[in-house]
Amino acid sequence: GRGNTTNMMPNLYSPLFLTANLQLPRDRITANAWNRAFYETNPIVRNSINLHATYPISKLIIKCKDKKIERAYLDMAKRVDLFNAVQQISLEYWMIGEVFPYAEYDESRNMWSKIYCQNPDYVVVKRTPIPGESIIALKPDPKLLQIVQSNDPVHKAYRDKMDPSLLDAIARNEYIPLDNFNISHLKNESTAYNTHGSSVIVAVWKDLVLWDLFRENKFIQAD
Repeated sequence: GRGNTTNMMPNLYSPLFLTANLQLPRDRITANAWNRAFYETNPIVRNSINLHATYPISKLIIKCKDKKIERAYLDMAKRVDLFNAVQQISLEYWMIGEVFPYAEYDESRNMWSKIYCQNPDYVVVKRTPIPGESIIALKPDPKLLQIVQSNDPVHKAYRDKMDPSLLDAIARNEYIPLDNFNISHLKNESTAYNTHGSSVIVAVWKDLVLWDLFRENKFIQAD
C-alpha cells in the first residue's frame, strides 16, 4: 500500500507574538486609559493601588528647631493642602506609572501656593544631553482650547489673566514648554533608559483581560 509522510516544522515560541500580547495597547494614552479602567472597575486592583498609594503616607509631620521656620512651612503646607496633594501624587504614580506634579510659586509670599497633577495624556517628555534633565511640554487639552476659542464671559475672564504668549501657543495648538522649576516627573521605571514610567497594573493586564472574558461568557449564559 501507499503511504504519505508530512513533515511539519515545530511552532516557534516568542512572548512578543502571542495572540494575547498582540491585543494589548501599544500607545501611551490607550495604556493609561486601560489602567484607569481597571482601577475604576476591578475591586482587587483598586484596593491594591489604594493601599500602595495611601498606607505609606498615613501621617505627615514637619519639624524644625527654629519654630519660626517651622510655622512658615506649616503655613505653606496648609496653603497647598500638602497631605492631600501628596496622596494624589502617590495614587497617580501607582495607577498610571508616572506623575507630573506642577507647583505654582507665589513670589510675593516667597512660598509655594498650589500643587496639582498634570494629565499625563497631554504631557510630552524629551531627553536632553544633560543627565537628569528633561524637556517637559504640555499639549493643550480640549478644556484649554475651549477657553481660548469660546466667547463665554467666564472664559474671557480666564483669558484676561493668562499670559499672551501662552494664549497664542494654545490657539495654534502648539506644545507649551514647562519650567523645570515648577514641574517634576516621578516615574516607576522598568528600565533606566525609558522616557516614561510603567504602571504595576501592566504586569497583570492579560490576567485581567482573561477574567473579563470569563465574566462576559457567564453573562451570556445568564442571559
